[in-house]
Amino acid sequence: MPTSTVAVTGCRSGEAPVTWGQGGILRILRMLRERTDNANISVWRPLPEGTDIAAALAWIRRLVAGYDVLRTRYLDRPEGIVQVVDGAGEIDVEMIDLGARDGTDTAVEVMFRLRNVHYPLDGPWAYRFALLYRDGLACQIVFACSHGLTDGWGMFGAFRGVLGRPDLEFDPGVQPLDQVAYETSDAGRAQSARARRYWHAQLSVIPAMTFPGPPRSPHEGIRFWYAQFDSPIITTLLPDLAQHHGHTDSTVLYAAFCAAIARAAGVDSCPLGFVSVNRMRRGTQQAIGPYSQLVPIVLPVAGQDPRELIRSAGNAVLSALRHGAYDPAIRDEVMAEVAAERGVEPDLSMWFNDTRVDKIIRPREPLLAVVHERGIPQWIDRTDRGDSTVFVQVVGKPDRMGITVMFDTTRLSIDDAEGLLAGVENWILEAAAAARQPAAAHPAGGNQ
Repeated sequence: MPTSTVAVTGCRSGEAPVTWGQGGILRILRMLRERTDNANISVWRPLPEGTDIAAALAWIRRLVAGYDVLRTRYLDRPEGIVQVVDGAGEIDVEMIDLGARDGTDTAVEVMFRLRNVHYPLDGPWAYRFALLYRDGLACQIVFACSHGLTDGWGMFGAFRGVLGRPDLEFDPGVQPLDQVAYETSDAGRAQSARARRYWHAQLSVIPAMTFPGPPRSPHEGIRFWYAQFDSPIITTLLPDLAQHHGHTDSTVLYAAFCAAIARAAGVDSCPLGFVSVNRMRRGTQQAIGPYSQLVPIVLPVAGQDPRELIRSAGNAVLSALRHGAYDPAIRDEVMAEVAAERGVEPDLSMWFNDTRVDKIIRPREPLLAVVHERGIPQWIDRTDRGDSTVFVQVVGKPDRMGITVMFDTTRLSIDDAEGLLAGVENWILEAAAAARQPAAAHPAGGNQ
């Protein structure tokens, strides 16, 4: 593959402990081991018409020089993992002559190919650029990287909006070394202390095991299975329920999964944790880097109708987001404390991660339309690497709600998992039926 070398010099450099977000994602990636590359993320963007190749390469040079995270490596030291920001270096940009090929189709193909590359986090820099050109003009730019470099928000909420705009004077936001300075300041330590108290409160009431009983044999000898669940019921009704109750569709879907899990397990509360994007502090929204972290939530479900559960879910998620940034060491410390206090280790193994930045397109249906078509889970992948009983992943799709759920088949059989997903649809249908009742009985505006 032909390449062009892009070099940068005289940039900011330094070595520091990893940020809280970096530490959190590195823990997950090291647990995945050989499956780490499956977590890579990628994006492509068209370039302005008439952009010559030299200008496109100069733009890549500006990006690498401007974003410290694009010059960052992770190294093991005796005191722990550190981030090393290099002040100089070079990358090889793939140069792809489109010829007669369609630029969009080729960009998508290159994006998926680069997503499957192994990017070592200790060096060289854990990403790759590609330029697609025709007749001496750059048409598309592609970028792929290790998940250790950035989270989904950094890629799709920040970098995607910059990548294809070589005329832009961009603001890189909070850089990793600056984030470390905040986290080790009095304000950062106070934030982590508040999060620690929150963790202790949640873990003190979390069930010891949501799905108890002796572990089953893993399905077909493989423990963790991934179901892709495209549900017309969820896609059609979720935006309408969100509008009706005055909450985000993410909150409504979270409430639906909590209700379905609690029913399947026969428990009154659901310990479905949440992935917090942690982009509230000034300068973090436009930054590239890992900020997202796991936050526990124990949501009471029993005795709540859909309107009440959606309201409770909204309050619980908001509280989790307020306590979403913390020193990752808190997790092990509080787990050990609570296990000693309760005499049993809490079950911290179910998570909900809505990675969307852009909203899905609203279906052209009447408000709260009657929908009968059920989703059929498609079992798309399996692995022995994982530590979650249930992990819900929501991704942005142009025409539907994209949901993938990983299940631990030593805790839930494939039939149980499919029943749980059907339970999510059942709860959505119940919520829609309740919302169709007269306004006096079910007032709109769940935040009132």
